[in-house]
Amino acid sequence: MLVLRSPEPDLHTPIATAARLYALTITEVQVLKHIVEGQSLGEAAAVLGIARSTVKTHVDALYAKCGVNSRARLAATIAGLISPVSASP
Repeated sequence: MLVLRSPEPDLHTPIATAARLYALTITEVQVLKHIVEGQSLGEAAAVLGIARSTVKTHVDALYAKCGVNSRARLAATIAGLISPVSASP
């Protein structure tokens, strides 16, 4: 049996909510996912197949868009997001 899944993130996850709320690019979303998972910049770069400096550029853009100044604050901010669609009344 073959099961196909869309590469798009679930529309109700904190990362998807952040993507909409902060107008993140596709690559910023990919980098953000690795940060939230606790990966280093080098680990994220290796998985994404891009240079560490490129990951750092995307992280700096994420900081600016999300109003934070560290990966820990970024991850905490994103973890605290809940999509209005999935929130309980």
